Amino acid sequence: MDSRIGLDYIVENPDYTAKLAGALDTPNVTVKKQVLELLSALCVYNAEGYNRALDALEHYRVLKGERYRLNVIVSELRTAGTVDYQTALVAFINCIIISTPQLKDRIRIRNEFIGLKLLPLLNDLRLDVGKLLTSSNNNIGVLPMKRQNRQMSSSVSHLVSMSDVELNRRVSFYGCNIRY
Repeated sequence: MDSRIGLDYIVENPDYTAKLAGALDTPNVTVKKQVLELLSALCVYNAEGYNRALDALEHYRVLKGERYRLNVIVSELRTAGTVDYQTALVAFINCIIISTPQLKDRIRIRNEFIGLKLLPLLNDLRLDVGKLLTSSNNNIGVLPMKRQNRQMSSSVSHLVSMSDVELNRRVSFYGCNIRY
């Protein structure tokens, strides 16, 4: 199936966001990772997709009685047990921030994450990933993990330096020209 068809379906059916929010409420990390990847794709697909992704977070907030819609992402990142899941969470954070169309909204979203103590968490992740990358273990089974850790380190480094980012600059991200 063409992924654009699926993304268009979600964009055209706002009630589908409640299903995505419900899918996040599972102990199965693989399912949550796939939902986060789908929400990331929605964010960068178009403005309505971005709104659907935020709607899903709002539905989840209400479903769980949370105070902040972005808390689920930061909480999951804090307790994530695998590098793959951490990477999906950080990528989703990047997509939310990068896909926010207006500068004032981008700053507000960024500040919401900062208020949820994301920056110290990202610094801790960066240190953990750095330790894994500098370990002297050269077993063949460690090589794929090192590649994943480098990807995670790259994503974390991008977010940790958010305060240095020029928020008006246009970039190419996932094949789309967007502002961040």
